[in-house]
Amino acid sequence: TQGRQAAAYINDFCETGMGAHYLIHRDGALSPLVDPSLCAWCGNPGFWGGLEDSAEMQGVGCVNEVHNYAVSIAMEGDGATMIFSDQQYSTLMPLAEELVKRFTITPRDVIGLAEICMPAGRFASLGKHFEWQRLSSRGLALSIDDRNLNVTSTADGMPELSLLVSDVKQLMSRWGYEVGLDSSAFEYRLAAFRERYLSQLHAISGPPGHYDAIALQSLLWQHEQSLPRWWQRPVFLIPIAGLLFTA
Repeated sequence: TQGRQAAAYINDFCETGMGAHYLIHRDGALSPLVDPSLCAWCGNPGFWGGLEDSAEMQGVGCVNEVHNYAVSIAMEGDGATMIFSDQQYSTLMPLAEELVKRFTITPRDVIGLAEICMPAGRFASLGKHFEWQRLSSRGLALSIDDRNLNVTSTADGMPELSLLVSDVKQLMSRWGYEVGLDSSAFEYRLAAFRERYLSQLHAISGPPGHYDAIALQSLLWQHEQSLPRWWQRPVFLIPIAGLLFTA
């Protein structure tokens, strides 16, 4: 909720019609705002790879209809200056499991607002305090650990990762990010990626490097391995939904 209290968030939703499908309060209470089979109206442009149709927003980069395909969950709080409560996670886990099963959402498509907002850097949700490992431990999202960052590892048929460090920007685009039109936009998106996937392992800052490239390649590989065999065949598929988290 970007630091707003739940009551203020709901009041804004009632006045404008803009908001997430669900709101999880600090005490764990759940407020369903929009039926998940319908589109929750969001006035903020975004981009996530995998959707065929996109358009270029002047001076910003590509945008697409990611919000139209996403089921969104807002967490009361901001995630940057305060942790989310255990009660919130207790509500979130079964809800996420239900939505992932109902809409056949892949772990790759469980994402945070900071990863898809346009222009990059406009939002920082969910913030450094959101515990993504709670989702990845249940197979609901992908994650990176030290085993994934071993530059010499080729376990289980994974390609030689140390050879794939030349173009982090290209790898980020393959993963699904829109990196923007200038260096500042790319830096914002890189920071969002690092905060989610690498901050618990290494304090990484500065220009893109080996850890970024290896982590991205590992995520791409994990995503490919997580899909059923029929999904990897060269057929055209319309993404069913993604799960979008915001604070």
